[in-house]
Formats: sequence, structure tokens, C-alpha cells
Amino acid sequence: MHGLTPGLAPCLGLVRVNDGMPSGLLCYYICFAAFVFCFTESVCSLISIRSPSAAMPTNPQWVKDLKPASPQGSELLQKERDGSNINVNAISEFLHTKKELERKKRVLKVLENEPVFDKSQNYFAGRIDRFETSLARAKRLRQLTVKLGWDKDDFNTANELLSESTPYRLHDSMFLVSFRNQLGTPTITTNHFPQITLQNQSTPEQQEVFLKRAENFEIIGCYAQTELGHGSNVRGLETTATWNPSDKTFTLHSPTLTASKWWIGSLGRTANHAAVMAQLVIDGKSYGPHPFIVQIRDLKTHEPLEGIAVGDIGPKFGFNTMDNGYILFNKVKVPHIGMMARFSSVDPKTNKYVKPANSALVYGTMTWVRSTIVQQAGGVLARGVVIALRYCAVRRQFKDRDAPDGEDETQVLNYKVSPYQPGLTLLHSTNNCPHRWSKSAS
Repeated sequence: MHGLTPGLAPCLGLVRVNDGMPSGLLCYYICFAAFVFCFTESVCSLISIRSPSAAMPTNPQWVKDLKPASPQGSELLQKERDGSNINVNAISEFLHTKKELERKKRVLKVLENEPVFDKSQNYFAGRIDRFETSLARAKRLRQLTVKLGWDKDDFNTANELLSESTPYRLHDSMFLVSFRNQLGTPTITTNHFPQITLQNQSTPEQQEVFLKRAENFEIIGCYAQTELGHGSNVRGLETTATWNPSDKTFTLHSPTLTASKWWIGSLGRTANHAAVMAQLVIDGKSYGPHPFIVQIRDLKTHEPLEGIAVGDIGPKFGFNTMDNGYILFNKVKVPHIGMMARFSSVDPKTNKYVKPANSALVYGTMTWVRSTIVQQAGGVLARGVVIALRYCAVRRQFKDRDAPDGEDETQVLNYKVSPYQPGLTLLHSTNNCPHRWSKSAS
């Protein structure tokens, strides 16, 4: 139960239990507001490729002195909270635990004092500006982690409070974290979610070569599995890694256009290494998909290495602070140590494949990430529900036609909806509906 609905508890104080509150139209408004919450970011991100971070115009003092008509939104919200019989603090602690709530307050206090985390200009910036700002935030989070001695839970809490992924997020959540756990080190507990120990696919030697540098951000990685032609169907991936007995290397190759790795987070501009899922081929025989650590960009110039075509896929409907990218390989040589080989490997002496005890081990990272999507989706939806419920509480629209003279317009939260006519009472309440609806209309 813990963590499945982060952010939902604040809106529960607006709910009045057993008072006959209708659900049909309220659900409509909640869904609509949540849709607007997500769609607004998408549209703002696509309006321009690059636009200046324009500040809001300065209004004259007489405008600043104006107040909303009474009752004000804050008064309506307080009225709803006073009428609720739900102990918000108790249910918050039940959902998130007291320890995590205190952690969030502590981390939030730090972020509030850092100008780079100011969100007020998020929707005034074009895509490139938003990406660059997010990159600066990611860098500052790393600096704060070192300076304040944050643990992994503190760091993840800070990322959640940003409300959007940074370009380093996939380095930490799929490349670094999965790589660390695949090396068999202790399981890390993230905020609200105990990270499973991924299927231990790397050796101590690989830990020395890759892990320490990744933890120090000397290399930045991503997880390249999804292709234009295949995603979750890992067995259908088209990228190949062919074993070369002569020089003890692998040749990574994209034989078709649909073998392009696509939609890979942190790949478009940020990463210089990738964990690439490719079909292992030995002496003409395929042994299924395996992960390979591959350097894709020069560590000094950040230019793509020879035989590698890599780039950003461009604007998206949302998630524009993350540089999702594509990559193709043209017979790129990868050293023997590049294949994650704790349980499955190629013996360089015999050129034979050493198979794992369980073939599902290679799917560890994908399995873990799929499970975290549920948690992340819950957090976003909970945020949308909070916004929608608060809006329904402060938004007044139309009077009930039977209301006495002098009564204020009805709060959306108080609309009375027949279970047979969800959503249609909105028209009826205008007292100007061109049609009369019967119960059978639903």
C-alpha cells in the first residue's frame, strides 16, 4: 500500500464521507482537469523549438491591489476541509509513513532555497531552454547529494519533488542502478519502493572498469533496449552482437532500419555510454538477447564514435526535459569485457557460450523498470486528482434553478448528479437546456 498513491492524501480532506456526494460529474471534472494538467505541458513544449524564458509582465499597483470576489478560493477550500471527517495526517502517514513525510519536508526545504529549482518559468520556455534548465537542475542535485551527504532515498525524494525527469535520471535509474545491482551489491531501497536486486549479470572485473566511473559521473549511461521494430518483445530485437574468435571481440551491428534503438532516455544528448541489448551470435547461431556496455561518444568532444549514428528524436507530447534518442551501429567492435557476464558469457579460450541457469535473468532491468512505471504513474495521477478536486471546490458555476434568491453560484463539487444521468446535469443546471432528459437517456 505504501507509496502507490503519493500525493493523494492532501485531497482527501475535501471529501465528505456519507453525505450523498454524487460521483458521475465529479469524476468527469477530475478526469478533465487531469487531462488538462498533462496536455498543457505537451502543448507548451511543442509551441516552439526554442523561445526565451519570458518573465510575466509587470502590472500597475492598482491591479496588484485587486482582490477576488468573495468568497475567495482559500475560504472555500477551508470550508470543505472543516466539513471533512477524514484525518488527513493519519491517512498521509498510512500511505507514505511518517519517516518519508519528514524526509520530504527536509529535502523540500533545501530545494526551496536553490534558485535553479524555481518552477515558475517552466511553461514559458521552449524545448531547448527547458532541457538546459533541467540539465542544470540535475547537476545541482548531484552537487547537493555530495555536499549534504544525501542517501539514495534523499536523492530520489528530490527528483520526485522536481515533478519532471532530468537528463541524468535514466543514468541513475536504469544504467547506474541496474548495473550496480547486477553486480550483486546490496539492494537499494528507493523512496516508497524497495528496489529488487536485478539479476546479477556483471562480474567484479566489470565493476572495477565501469561501476566506479559511473558512480562518480565520469561516464553517463543509458539503457538501449527498445527498437523501432520491437520493444517489450526482447526476443525479437534485431541488433546483433557477433563474437569474433580472432580478436576476442564482439561486432555490434544494426542490420535493418527497424533495428534502430529508439526512444532511449538520456541518449539524445547526454549519455556517452549505453547498456545495449543485442542478439548474441556465435559461429552463425543466435543465443538470444544479452546486454553489452558500449561507449558511444568521445569523452572529451562528446562526438559520436566511428560507426555510430546517434541523435535526439525531437519534440514529444510531454517529457521534454528528457532527451529521448536513437542510435544505430555499423559493425562497431566491443571488447570482451563489454558483455555483462556474471551468469552468461563467452569463454574466450574455447569460443563457447556459457549459458545462464535461467534465461530470464537477462530481462532484469526491463522487469524492474516496468514495475516502477506503476509507481510513477500513481504519483502523476494523484497530483492531477489533487488539482482537480481543489478546482472543483473553488470553481462556482451557475445557480441551481430551485435555489433561493441571493444564494451564490454552486460549487462544482456540490453538483447533484443522478446515477442515471452522469454529466448531463451540467446542462440542466443552466436552466436553459434545450432538451429534457429521461432516465432512459443514459
